Amino acid sequence: MDYTLQLLVDSADLEILKAAQQNIILAKPVGGGSPNVAWLTVDPFPENTIEWTESYGLYASTSSVESGARIRKVGSVPVAEDGNTYAFKATNTFSGPSSMPPVPNGTFAVNNVNDNPLYPYLTFGLTQSATVGPVPVENAPISATVVPSNQSVAMTPLTSVWVWLEANLMSGTVITQVTSKRAIATFGDGVPSITLKYSRSKGFFVPATTSGKEIASESYLLYDPLAPDARAATKELHELVSST
Repeated sequence: MDYTLQLLVDSADLEILKAAQQNIILAKPVGGGSPNVAWLTVDPFPENTIEWTESYGLYASTSSVESGARIRKVGSVPVAEDGNTYAFKATNTFSGPSSMPPVPNGTFAVNNVNDNPLYPYLTFGLTQSATVGPVPVENAPISATVVPSNQSVAMTPLTSVWVWLEANLMSGTVITQVTSKRAIATFGDGVPSITLKYSRSKGFFVPATTSGKEIASESYLLYDPLAPDARAATKELHELVSST
């Protein structure tokens, strides 16, 4: 499935964001809760289009999962198969996929069998490629989990995207808490594209038509992607925008 997120910023607001040296940050939660890695850092323009395919890869890293740490990959699987397990071996390489042990569809598992005493634990996570305007971004980390030797991790990505503004935050950086006001756009289930516009009065991105008209309904401004009615609300929003 292909998804498109369009982010609009008025010229007057863009000058303010530039003066504050703020960028648009995108992140994706994995397994529930808040995201813990900045997926994409977007230098804001009046019109910003981000496109991606619902395809994931895996990575291994020696980076710590501490706020502000930058993920440095030491191994990767550019395109991984969900419902399978990959092993990270003592040769510092991935092997697989393997259907054993069983893993649910939509979930990616890694077994850390690297028993090198220099690395009592490693960091593993999912990656996802995207196109930001005309620029491709390949296999950018979206999550990070510490996995000790001879243990495993199962990762289930969600189709929601968190969007907020922040200065001095690079893509691939570990985040332990998102303190800025954020919008949460949930894709899938008939919602392939969403348009948001920066609202100076609210301080974050709000739903809008593709022509840039804000949608006044407050109920669509923020919602928890894990809530039972989140996907229904997003689908209703998509239908409202499409008919406007």
